[in-house]
Amino acid sequence: MSHFGQGNDGCPEWYAVFTRSRHEFKVDHRLSDKQFETFLPVVKSLRRWKDRKKFIERPLFSGYLFLRCQMDNEKYLEILKTSGVVRILGNNKKELSPISDEEIKSIRILTENKATINHCPYVKEGEMVEIVNGPLTGAKGILIRRELYKSTVVVSVHLLGRSISVEVDSCDMMAC
Repeated sequence: MSHFGQGNDGCPEWYAVFTRSRHEFKVDHRLSDKQFETFLPVVKSLRRWKDRKKFIERPLFSGYLFLRCQMDNEKYLEILKTSGVVRILGNNKKELSPISDEEIKSIRILTENKATINHCPYVKEGEMVEIVNGPLTGAKGILIRRELYKSTVVVSVHLLGRSISVEVDSCDMMAC
């Protein structure tokens, strides 16, 4: 959590801004016009209508964009007064949740290099998951290790005190 004016060694930090539905591009332009550094990661997707097909850019994270600044009360209020902004993520206005530079850098690399991006459910190690795709569909277990493409899920029989593990595609599971 970041308190106003208490960023890491006084450096600006990245924050996630939650926007009204389908207002990401408008909010990005409005905040940029107010001299804020913003980052709206986009991906191209094929949109189909009855009479045509067209590639369009859409936000990678629907309803969100990123903003970098050294937050204080004045900037916080200026951001919230921007039409289309709902809130800045965090517990409350005094405890915002900054996003690491490494996470932003990784997202930039993926989107700028036109990598094929697939959304995966966000689950943490130790959570109960269910496999939702492939031949193991329906199996439930605990996520032990999550890597980029493969994750290890453990299924236990508590009565026997035994467990088995299996590697699955990271996108083929969801939290229970």
